Amino acid sequence: MMAGISKGAQTRSRVLEAVIAAVARDGIAQLSVAGIGHEVGMSSGHVLYHFKTKDALFVEALRHVEASLDAPRAALASLPVNERLERYLELYLPTDRSD
Repeated sequence: MMAGISKGAQTRSRVLEAVIAAVARDGIAQLSVAGIGHEVGMSSGHVLYHFKTKDALFVEALRHVEASLDAPRAALASLPVNERLERYLELYLPTDRSD
């Protein structure tokens, strides 16, 4: 177990990473709780134990992605406005099909 992170938090993180990868690979329409569970080696019931509903799973995956951008966004605060705008665009505009 990672220091300071509970087993439940680690499991949630693994599931969220699997959701993000599956959406990038297959699109959101193809996503199922059973498929995500299969990818992380657990039942759909176990996935729902951690997230309650498929919609809650999607919302948490989006929050997980947004949280990963917090540090890069904060680093931009001290840049001049024009450069900051350019860097924000680099952060937010898609770079490929999976973005």
